Amino acid sequence: MAQIKLLGKTNIQGKTIFETVPQAPAFAPIDISGLQLWLDASDTSTLYNATVGGSLVTTDGSAVARWQDKSGNNRHATQATANARPLLKTAIKNGRNGIRLDGTNDFMDVTSISIAQPYTIFAALVFRNTSPHLGGYLFDKTNGTNRVSIGWNATGLVGDIGKLWYWAGGASLPQDTVNSTNQNIVIGTVFNGASSLMTKNGTQILSGNNGTTSLAAMRLGARFDPSAHCNADLYEILIYNSALTTTQRQAVESYLNTKWALY
Repeated sequence: MAQIKLLGKTNIQGKTIFETVPQAPAFAPIDISGLQLWLDASDTSTLYNATVGGSLVTTDGSAVARWQDKSGNNRHATQATANARPLLKTAIKNGRNGIRLDGTNDFMDVTSISIAQPYTIFAALVFRNTSPHLGGYLFDKTNGTNRVSIGWNATGLVGDIGKLWYWAGGASLPQDTVNSTNQNIVIGTVFNGASSLMTKNGTQILSGNNGTTSLAAMRLGARFDPSAHCNADLYEILIYNSALTTTQRQAVESYLNTKWALY
């Protein structure tokens, strides 16, 4: 839609003059180069009932076997085991659909991804504090070696429950100082060796070198075993093959927040 701009009060005939000015196009994740994975639960054309495609999933509570990648790289998230598939939840956030991980056995795998550091991961979601437990692994590798992880503590000291962490083969796990229980959030994590950092809802909460491991064979919603399943509603996942600048990160975070009304 074009915007209308008033140029002056009148012309020589006494008529008001208007000029139409093209409106800047809305930001889309593809506008930043290097987009490697784009999973969007609100896009009903990307959710299928079979790992190879099959039929679109449109009914609330139906299992999702394939969450199709919109980046153009065909890195689809899939789950072949019927009782480990997450469920479609319709119109659960800002009138948009989400993908529900039950915290018991649900997860999906993206086996075709391989990205050396630096890379940047965004996730729009809500960690749920309902039964069976809260927290868990949002990301991990599909096997026990050279792992890259982002998670949310479900157990441990009372003061640690609900705190975010990230890891890429390093020796320590930085933790959020703000409890994130049952909040709708945007997590942005830059994996870049000593320059790594994590933001939550547009504010940096963590920084530090947690290793230099490449991202590969990603598991979404559980530890590699699998265990420590994530109890969450997922809205959108984005991965770029670079350390995005502050301006770029803010553009992505603003896009996700505006779209999903998260904070």
